[in-house]
Amino acid sequence: IISPTYGTVGEVKVHSGDQVAGGGSLVDILDDVQRHVVAQLPPGTAAQLKPGTKVTLVFPENDKRIGVISEIPSHVTSSSRNGESFVAVKIEPAGKLWPKIAIGANVKVMLP
Repeated sequence: IISPTYGTVGEVKVHSGDQVAGGGSLVDILDDVQRHVVAQLPPGTAAQLKPGTKVTLVFPENDKRIGVISEIPSHVTSSSRNGESFVAVKIEPAGKLWPKIAIGANVKVMLP
């Protein structure tokens, strides 16, 4: 299987023996050159934001940086374990370089 992009294998979505629909995603490929954070926000909160909105991000070790919202899907993209719905909002760097962190590390997003 050939990936349409390059990067580091992130989340493995399926395992040996799992059935996958044609064209389905097997893994997430993480690109260290084009960093971004995906924030899982409640739909009501996401609806109040607009692309271009600046937010403060708090990385592990309390490193604070600025990010800008680049994408807000118009639909719910995931659900939590307790049945709550969320929208996956993409945030890209703005200003000072973001620190390198482990894949899957938690980053706090402080909305305006």
